[in-house]
Amino acid sequence: VAMDGRAQALRRLGRLHEAIDWYGRALEASPDFAAALVHRARCHQEMGEDVLALADFRRALRLQPQRHDWHLACATLLATDDPSAAKAALHEAARCGAAPAQVDFMLAALTGAPPPPLPPSSYVSALFDAYAPHFERHLTRKLNYRAPQLLADVLLPLLAGRRGRIADLGCGTGLMGRLLRGQASELDGVDLSPAMIEQAKACGVYDALDVGDLVAFLRARSDHYDIAVAADVFVYIGDLAPVFAALKQALRIEGMTAFTVEALDEGDFVLQPTRRYAHSRAYIERVAAAHGFASR
Repeated sequence: VAMDGRAQALRRLGRLHEAIDWYGRALEASPDFAAALVHRARCHQEMGEDVLALADFRRALRLQPQRHDWHLACATLLATDDPSAAKAALHEAARCGAAPAQVDFMLAALTGAPPPPLPPSSYVSALFDAYAPHFERHLTRKLNYRAPQLLADVLLPLLAGRRGRIADLGCGTGLMGRLLRGQASELDGVDLSPAMIEQAKACGVYDALDVGDLVAFLRARSDHYDIAVAADVFVYIGDLAPVFAALKQALRIEGMTAFTVEALDEGDFVLQPTRRYAHSRAYIERVAAAHGFASR
């Protein structure tokens, strides 16, 4: 247990290779230590080593086969490379007590069944709670993530030095907020993940931070903001009509919104095997226009 605890501390510090070494030592001392296997599996996931992560999850399941969350983790790892095995893992997760909404959501991503308008909020918050300690390092160093910078490059020239009230929707750890702080007379953030909000608090750029759903957040702030931004957020929402309705309510006259999506050539929106939604330009423009927005 002490070695696993040390590994957990190293993982939180981002020292993943060292953490894996200490998980290995814990497992040498106690080969049936299922929790250490799962902790090491999640470490491998964060390093992009999905094959090794899957092997550890499966070994843990042989020790504790009733863990529905570990079956879900296996399904996630198998989704893009082995959909049939992923489906089997999801059905086993359901048999072991996984939330039906989460299983149905993941099955829709795998099968191409009509997608739900959005994922279960518990799925999104759990996903990013687990990701929060390593979120920025993984995105910026491994994935070369540039969505906040691309949005800032578009917005800042439009502001022409003016300061305004800004809402950072799905603010995560504050990557977007840091880029816009200088143009904000007020900067507020909202995110479903409590762990992400704790990270955002630590960066010290927000005037207010809320844990919750972005639609409810916007509806509670009528005619309040000049700008609302959403970097890599709408990929976790299918039906954007409620979002645009809430944006219309929260933004002042001539307010602006800027966001990123994953592109879809035809149709309105689809749920991909990655469990992220893609939207077509035609759909976004139609929904935006229906709520009084014009594109620039």
